[in-house]
Amino acid sequence: MSRLVRNLTGGGVALVFSGGGARAFAHIGAIRALRRAKVPIDAVAGTSMGAIVAAGLAAGWSDAEMDERMRAAFVTTNPLDDVSLPFVAMTRGCKVDRRLEEHFGGWDIADLPLPYFCVSADLATGTHVAHRRGFLPLALRASISLPGVLPPVTLGDQVLVDGGTLLNLPSTLMRGEHEGTIVALDVSRSFGLMPDDVLRPRPLLRWFWSGAWRRGPPIVSILMRSATIAAEPELRAAKEAADLYVMPDVGDIEIRNWRAYDRAIAVGEEAMQRALDALESPLATLRADRLRQAENAPM
Repeated sequence: MSRLVRNLTGGGVALVFSGGGARAFAHIGAIRALRRAKVPIDAVAGTSMGAIVAAGLAAGWSDAEMDERMRAAFVTTNPLDDVSLPFVAMTRGCKVDRRLEEHFGGWDIADLPLPYFCVSADLATGTHVAHRRGFLPLALRASISLPGVLPPVTLGDQVLVDGGTLLNLPSTLMRGEHEGTIVALDVSRSFGLMPDDVLRPRPLLRWFWSGAWRRGPPIVSILMRSATIAAEPELRAAKEAADLYVMPDVGDIEIRNWRAYDRAIAVGEEAMQRALDALESPLATLRADRLRQAENAPM
């Protein structure tokens, strides 16, 4: 009931999470900061790995459950190491399918405790797809299907891949259905790839025996980064749709370094806390305050 009242009065708060590979773990830290500040969350959305974290929040996971499940799914072992002959993608995607089924298999999107959607891109039409209903693991699988890394998801006539190829920070979509405050967290824009990220591992045998191969070869970083570079018009629109835009400094975290989990969380928590501390008005009234200022601004 309280959420309904907040949404009807424009006092609700919605979160939007970008994709960005392992950098998206920073979203978990942002959630912790918001919960510590006792900010009620009324809706959530995300793209790619941001969609995964957002789904955990929408499913009602506590901080402890989020930590346990995310570590099990992405940190303890790499779900992208079931390498395949690259006819369609570099991996078969079977491990990812199993992880999504294990952690989200009981949910249909419409039944989640929080309003939620995630975004994929349809290669058949060249348009984005917002998943607001249907089997949650399938929607998540579509949203994280990086072209060349994971096989696409076929759904009817649709050929669905990672939503970051078209709409990596879907705050414009959230604005279309949420009248209150929108907080957008962008972990894809901090910095690009470094030269060391794309150099061939040398010596090759040492790279293999050290276990570094489990992150995937450098081509994985190239494909992941390519899929999450938003065009400037899309970024401007995403910023304008958000009332609070937060960009955690995750540039030194390699986007396929799943073991940077704790560091990414700490960076995200610090960035969100800093953003909250800088606010001159409560987060829940931020949208209304911005609209009021715009109305009173001199022509």
